[in-house]
Amino acid sequence: MSALLARLGPLEKRIAAQTTWKYCKRKRQSNWVCAGCTARRDSAFKQQRRSYGDDSLRFTDGGGSVLFPGEGEHEHNDDKKARQNTKPESWTGSSWEFENQGKKELGSQRIQDGPESRTFQEGAFESSYTPLGANERDEGEQDLEQDGLWEPFEPFDGRQEPGTSDSVFAADGFNAPDPRDMLDIDYRAKLSDALLQEEADVVARCLFAAYQANDLDFLRSIPPTTYSEIIRLLEPSHFVAKVGRVHVDFSSKTAAEIGLMSMHKVAREYVSVLQSVLGVRRSVGIAPTFADYTILLRSARDLGNSKMGSFVWHALLNDGHVPNTMCYNYYMSAVVWNGIHSAGSRQTVRVIPYNMEGRAREKRRSKFWNYRVGEGGVRQQTMEIFNKMLTNGVVADEESYRILITASAREGDLATAKSVLKRVWGIDVEGIMAGTDEKSIPPKQIPEHSPMRPTEDLLLTIADAFSINNDIPSALRLVDFVARHFGLAITSDVWARLLQWTFILSLPRTGTDRLGRRTTGQLPLSSVLSLWNLMTGPPYSVKPTMSMYRYLIKNIFHRQSSDWLADKIIAAEPLVRSSREMAGKRLRDVQGYTRARSKGFLRRSQEPRSLERLRNSWQFADLIRRRDILWLRRWVRLYLGTVNRNGARDTRRQHSAYRLPLLLWQWRAILPERIEYETPTGFVMFRIRSEEEIVASHKRRLYLKELRAYLLAAIPKYIGHQWFDRPKSGGIPKRLMEHLKAADEMLNTDARSAKT
Repeated sequence: MSALLARLGPLEKRIAAQTTWKYCKRKRQSNWVCAGCTARRDSAFKQQRRSYGDDSLRFTDGGGSVLFPGEGEHEHNDDKKARQNTKPESWTGSSWEFENQGKKELGSQRIQDGPESRTFQEGAFESSYTPLGANERDEGEQDLEQDGLWEPFEPFDGRQEPGTSDSVFAADGFNAPDPRDMLDIDYRAKLSDALLQEEADVVARCLFAAYQANDLDFLRSIPPTTYSEIIRLLEPSHFVAKVGRVHVDFSSKTAAEIGLMSMHKVAREYVSVLQSVLGVRRSVGIAPTFADYTILLRSARDLGNSKMGSFVWHALLNDGHVPNTMCYNYYMSAVVWNGIHSAGSRQTVRVIPYNMEGRAREKRRSKFWNYRVGEGGVRQQTMEIFNKMLTNGVVADEESYRILITASAREGDLATAKSVLKRVWGIDVEGIMAGTDEKSIPPKQIPEHSPMRPTEDLLLTIADAFSINNDIPSALRLVDFVARHFGLAITSDVWARLLQWTFILSLPRTGTDRLGRRTTGQLPLSSVLSLWNLMTGPPYSVKPTMSMYRYLIKNIFHRQSSDWLADKIIAAEPLVRSSREMAGKRLRDVQGYTRARSKGFLRRSQEPRSLERLRNSWQFADLIRRRDILWLRRWVRLYLGTVNRNGARDTRRQHSAYRLPLLLWQWRAILPERIEYETPTGFVMFRIRSEEEIVASHKRRLYLKELRAYLLAAIPKYIGHQWFDRPKSGGIPKRLMEHLKAADEMLNTDARSAKT
């Protein structure tokens, strides 16, 4: 029976196991094994049979992601409590659940103990920013995207939880920088240079150091324009934008796998920094200026935090400021793009009955938390802000109408979106889709420097609005029409959005989805390759990115074409090599600087202009490298899956006899240890690497890990020290530990003999 289960997929195996349990009256014997151990045994047996697990063949994002997603796949606290109350007393959860349950209670108690009377207007600094994850809770990924995602200015306590460590690298023998030591700087001399070089981390350290030293005269002497520049330097577009751009391609599990901190924690740390910076200013009796409020509203938009936007908006009005067009646009965008960086529920933005029903309910499930449809929905809220803007005599611009199109499209109201396109820019959507002669339906002639002149962002808005409404043909034709008549270039972001939704709508539907619930706008599997050929060929000649290759390769996997899949993986390899070379170059720059400084060979002229930029560029380049290698590994496993399914049908034997062995040798560094595949004449099984090569690989990995920890400690950051390098659990397999210990003993013996 176990051999049969090993050959089945996860769904079929569960059905077979349930059938066996139901119809076979099995008696418990003395050698009875629990269900969990049986599942692990079957999983291990299955991996021995196929040499790779089912997880490598699944889409981590549920078959495609949305660049502007919803909230994570998690439940509200009330729902959790209700479900917990229904559990029988005899229920026993895992140790992980009990451990994290206690930590959640500790965290909630910590927030309750905070000063509830603090508001944004007060901006108390006593609850100051605590860097380096001192307050980071070791929660599971499923607790990171709760209903209170990125609450902007809630009470924040600096107390550390029991059992946590301030040091990120303590386990590796390297000590993370002490935050108190990092505030021991000459803030009067360094602040101007840091602003000139746009070093956000040093700027924040200067402010916090001055406040810690109680130098109120220095804080009062900072001009309002300089303080506005400080706030601008700390806004998300400069501070956390790179992390956010990478996060939209990942699920929470994938982000943790490559050592990337969740966007929830990144945004929360950023907001606490911003809160503390404003608190420093208010501590000397100076309120934020209108420019400061504008930057804060833009920050709320970039973070996708409507609650923060509402907080800042009311504070702006209470201080007597009059908002302009830019402020209204930022406020509306914060409402529309609420939850922009959330890692879960990326497909719930699609307009289908299931999602619309979930978003229309009074008590929405957690995956629909980011916006509501219908009464009090995102469209109504946006329209109210827009009408208030016009009532107050503020003139709308192109961005204002783009936001209205997006808000209407989120609720499936394409009639309003089409009306805006026609009334504002003269774009007759119905006429274009009906094939009317373009000379008879020309768009409006808008001056070049008019605020209503369409930009490339309008193309992205059109592509997104019609794509989420399952109408890719209309999106393609409208983007082409607007681009040609207004002289706009179709950017790579627009093509990526179109390719992404074409991939999503072309996925084969299974189970209940085939009954019509999610077949709206269904496209054939060949649509992705057709769009690929269109955008990469003349006249567009788009250079594909790794994200674009990801959608194409997954689509080809569904079509079960081994040759096509191998061709596209080979075509994407230069991008992987480029990212590895860039990361290596940045690593050598940081390594050379730290080596020269430690040996005293570094001259003043050899100092890099900005150490912060040096570290940031290396970390981001290395993050892209890790992402590309992770994707390449997954693609190779998809290729092995097509080979296993189609190997017996390779009658000409050209693929199995020549190309397949060549590709396996070329990709041996990223392949599983054991390889097994089927050919027309039988099965092939072999080990791609020896035990010595595996041990050497793990030793090199340990060395690079220690080197990385050393370099990060040599160029510390007060803010975001762990954003790109989250500590990961796990280690070396037990079967390799003996080899590593033996190798270390040999090295120690050689060293002792050399000394004697």
